[in-house]
Amino acid sequence: MPVINKGTTFSNGEQLTAEKLNELIDFANFNPGAADGASTTVNSSGQIVVADSGIGTSKIATGAVEAAEIATDAVETIKIKDSSSKTDGVTLPKIQSIDTAKVLGRTSADEGNVEEVGVVIGASGDAGLLFDNDDLLDNSDTAGGSATRGATQRSVKAYVDAKPISGLESSTAAAATGKLYAAQYNTFYDLDLSSVVGSNKAMVIMYVEGGSISTGGTQTYAIQAKGGVSGFGAAGQKGTGVVNTGSSGQVAGTVVVVTDSSGMLEFAASPASSSSNAGANYTVVAFQVIS
Repeated sequence: MPVINKGTTFSNGEQLTAEKLNELIDFANFNPGAADGASTTVNSSGQIVVADSGIGTSKIATGAVEAAEIATDAVETIKIKDSSSKTDGVTLPKIQSIDTAKVLGRTSADEGNVEEVGVVIGASGDAGLLFDNDDLLDNSDTAGGSATRGATQRSVKAYVDAKPISGLESSTAAAATGKLYAAQYNTFYDLDLSSVVGSNKAMVIMYVEGGSISTGGTQTYAIQAKGGVSGFGAAGQKGTGVVNTGSSGQVAGTVVVVTDSSGMLEFAASPASSSSNAGANYTVVAFQVIS
């Protein structure tokens, strides 16, 4: 089958003229057999055109189509094949690279283009926080623990509900009792309760009794955190416990004071104690560590 249909037909003995030659060329067209019928076809005007089914990938050489051959905005989303596995569709190597510790998302107001969004995992920050439900622990009985997984609201509530409210602790240490001896008036002396409350700041309840300068006399004791206000005038200051005591336990009282961060108190007496044996006796009834 001829590929080209000639524009005119000559007969034997016919004279060759310019008109006949022009018709031979001007009226020639492609025979339908000139196209493969799959990727190309011959239209009604005798022209070879791309078939409606298009040109298959097997007809395009590897690397033949470059960016310069594709018009701007020519590829529409409908022409991109849907992904059915991890190896087809738009693959990861075809996506623009992003910085370390970033994910694709959007934090700007309203809809818009995808942005690089910061991500913080297991650290502090306000750039973003990613958690997967599988990364959360839901221990409603507060059992177990993890340094890398978060807790659900139910786990937190269960922990708080199960944790008892801290109460006052009774004093059983040997240093929970002792004597307050103030050799000089208007002078504060150290009282170390760290063996009772630890090296902590603590609220202390103390019972103070006895002590005098003479039989039947009384003393006023001011007790405060070490490093408090100076001078016996501290008796009128906030944070200072004041108690009046007398000989033979006839006069006694209870004070509530707060130690310094090392478990230290200090005390002063008015008037001063007449001797070391004449000082008041104290007992730490209870305490509560603050920090």
